[in-house]
Amino acid sequence: MTGNDNNPDAKEYPVYIPPTAGPGAKEKPLPEIQKGDDWTGLAIIVLGAIILIAGFQLFLVIMQLINTWIADQYVPVFSAAFDVVIIVGGIWLIRNYLKKK
Repeated sequence: MTGNDNNPDAKEYPVYIPPTAGPGAKEKPLPEIQKGDDWTGLAIIVLGAIILIAGFQLFLVIMQLINTWIADQYVPVFSAAFDVVIIVGGIWLIRNYLKKK
Protein backbone atom coordinates (compact mmCIF):
# COMPACT_ATOMS: atom_id res chain seq x y z
CA MET A 1 0.00 0.00 0.00
CA THR A 2 1.37 3.46 0.80
CA GLY A 3 3.60 2.52 3.71
CA ASN A 4 0.92 3.27 6.31
CA ASP A 5 -0.38 -0.27 6.86
CA ASN A 6 -1.70 0.30 10.40
CA ASN A 7 -4.85 2.17 9.25
CA PRO A 8 -7.40 -0.41 8.03
CA ASP A 9 -9.82 2.31 6.88
CA ALA A 10 -7.34 3.85 4.41
CA LYS A 11 -8.35 3.09 0.83
CA GLU A 12 -6.02 3.09 -2.12
CA TYR A 13 -7.53 3.98 -5.48
CA PRO A 14 -5.79 2.84 -8.67
CA VAL A 15 -7.17 5.83 -10.59
CA TYR A 16 -7.37 9.55 -9.91
CA ILE A 17 -10.68 10.62 -8.39
CA PRO A 18 -11.25 14.37 -8.68
CA PRO A 19 -12.46 16.16 -5.56
CA THR A 20 -16.18 16.80 -5.30
CA ALA A 21 -15.93 19.55 -2.68
CA GLY A 22 -13.34 22.08 -1.64
CA PRO A 23 -11.03 24.41 -3.52
CA GLY A 24 -10.17 21.90 -6.28
CA ALA A 25 -13.76 21.04 -7.14
CA LYS A 26 -15.29 22.40 -10.32
CA GLU A 27 -18.96 23.24 -10.51
CA LYS A 28 -20.77 21.87 -13.52
CA PRO A 29 -22.73 24.57 -15.34
CA LEU A 30 -26.40 23.83 -15.79
CA PRO A 31 -27.54 23.58 -19.40
CA GLU A 32 -29.40 26.64 -20.58
CA ILE A 33 -33.02 26.00 -21.44
CA GLN A 34 -34.05 27.94 -24.48
CA LYS A 35 -37.56 28.99 -25.26
CA GLY A 36 -39.36 26.27 -27.22
CA ASP A 37 -37.17 23.37 -26.04
CA ASP A 38 -40.08 21.78 -24.21
CA TRP A 39 -42.05 21.40 -27.48
CA THR A 40 -39.11 20.20 -29.56
CA GLY A 41 -39.19 16.66 -28.14
CA LEU A 42 -42.93 16.37 -28.70
CA ALA A 43 -42.60 17.63 -32.28
CA ILE A 44 -39.86 15.08 -32.99
CA ILE A 45 -42.03 12.25 -31.61
CA VAL A 46 -45.06 13.32 -33.69
CA LEU A 47 -43.00 13.73 -36.88
CA GLY A 48 -41.31 10.39 -36.25
CA ALA A 49 -44.69 8.67 -35.91
CA ILE A 50 -45.91 10.27 -39.16
CA ILE A 51 -42.74 9.18 -40.98
CA LEU A 52 -43.10 5.65 -39.59
CA ILE A 53 -46.70 5.41 -40.82
CA ALA A 54 -45.74 6.81 -44.24
CA GLY A 55 -42.85 4.34 -44.51
CA PHE A 56 -45.12 1.42 -43.64
CA GLN A 57 -47.66 2.54 -46.25
CA LEU A 58 -44.89 2.83 -48.86
CA PHE A 59 -43.76 -0.70 -48.01
CA LEU A 60 -47.30 -2.03 -48.51
CA VAL A 61 -47.71 -0.17 -51.82
CA ILE A 62 -44.44 -1.55 -53.15
CA MET A 63 -45.51 -5.07 -52.14
CA GLN A 64 -48.80 -4.56 -54.04
CA LEU A 65 -46.86 -3.31 -57.07
CA ILE A 66 -44.67 -6.41 -56.98
CA ASN A 67 -47.79 -8.59 -56.87
CA THR A 68 -49.32 -6.65 -59.79
CA TRP A 69 -46.36 -6.25 -62.14
CA ILE A 70 -44.39 -9.45 -61.55
CA ALA A 71 -45.50 -12.88 -62.74
CA ASP A 72 -46.98 -15.03 -59.98
CA GLN A 73 -44.12 -17.52 -60.02
CA TYR A 74 -41.53 -14.75 -59.35
CA VAL A 75 -43.43 -12.82 -56.67
CA PRO A 76 -41.75 -14.64 -53.72
CA VAL A 77 -38.29 -14.00 -55.20
CA PHE A 78 -38.90 -10.28 -55.71
CA SER A 79 -40.60 -9.95 -52.32
CA ALA A 80 -37.64 -11.59 -50.61
CA ALA A 81 -35.18 -9.40 -52.52
CA PHE A 82 -37.13 -6.28 -51.54
CA ASP A 83 -37.17 -7.40 -47.89
CA VAL A 84 -33.40 -7.96 -47.97
CA VAL A 85 -32.89 -4.47 -49.40
CA ILE A 86 -35.04 -2.98 -46.62
CA ILE A 87 -33.13 -4.90 -43.92
CA VAL A 88 -29.70 -3.95 -45.31
CA GLY A 89 -30.78 -0.31 -45.61
CA GLY A 90 -32.05 -0.31 -42.03
CA ILE A 91 -28.83 -1.82 -40.70
CA TRP A 92 -26.81 0.74 -42.67
CA LEU A 93 -28.86 3.64 -41.24
CA ILE A 94 -28.55 2.34 -37.68
CA ARG A 95 -24.79 1.82 -38.09
CA ASN A 96 -24.33 5.39 -39.35
CA TYR A 97 -26.47 6.74 -36.52
CA LEU A 98 -24.44 4.88 -33.90
CA LYS A 99 -21.15 6.05 -35.46
CA LYS A 100 -22.22 9.67 -35.07
CA LYS A 101 -22.96 9.19 -31.38
